[in-house]
Amino acid sequence: MKKTQRTLTVLRAKIDKIDLSLLKLLHKRMLIAQKIGAFKVKNKMEPLQKSRWAKVLSSRTKIARQLKLSKKFTLNLFTLIHNESLSTQKKVKK
Repeated sequence: MKKTQRTLTVLRAKIDKIDLSLLKLLHKRMLIAQKIGAFKVKNKMEPLQKSRWAKVLSSRTKIARQLKLSKKFTLNLFTLIHNESLSTQKKVKK
């Protein structure tokens, strides 16, 4: 294997490891979303809390800006995560 290919293989292995960590963290996040969903059902609350969502977007885009991540990427990512969290919360049995 050429040095350039080895380098690429090593870098891709690092990406794979980070991706696995991301997926495990997202799984933990969804477990917490389930608990939040149960809490909201018990307390007769709507799954979508607009003020909380606005705060989340604001804080995450601020952090992303400090990390030099694009605002568009951050908004897209957290919109996907938020939509999945809402979906998870809505599946909680009443």
